[in-house]
Amino acid sequence: MGSGQSARRLTIDNEDTSVVGISDSVVERLTQTHEGGASEPKKKEQELRTQDTYWQKRLQNLEKKHAKINEIIDTEYKKAAEQLYTNGKGSVNIQDTVQPCKSSSDKVYECYQVNPKEILKCSNVVEEFYDCVDQRRARVIAARC
Repeated sequence: MGSGQSARRLTIDNEDTSVVGISDSVVERLTQTHEGGASEPKKKEQELRTQDTYWQKRLQNLEKKHAKINEIIDTEYKKAAEQLYTNGKGSVNIQDTVQPCKSSSDKVYECYQVNPKEILKCSNVVEEFYDCVDQRRARVIAARC
């Protein structure tokens, strides 16, 4: 189908061998192909520039919005930390706020690691952890009232 040579033949009857005559439609097609071929890369280049400009503006807008969001988050974080410090009437142990009774929990874990088959040896440490959690719960409830 397209791999063989074309069987079309063109016969030109021309008595004057120095000039070949062609129709107006052929001239029109040749000029369109020539002009279109030269302007096509320019069109694509312009389209690429337009797309590049669009995405650069979009990226700048997103960066500005992201910066505003970060400012809001920082402000809210500072307010919350300030409020926590003020409500705590002095210094606040952030670790205790995030994970209460951490040291007691670590002691229980260590005890279970040392005595894996004799867990009753850890009953005192577990009781200490339970008391810490109970006191923490009571403070939270009292603070809400």
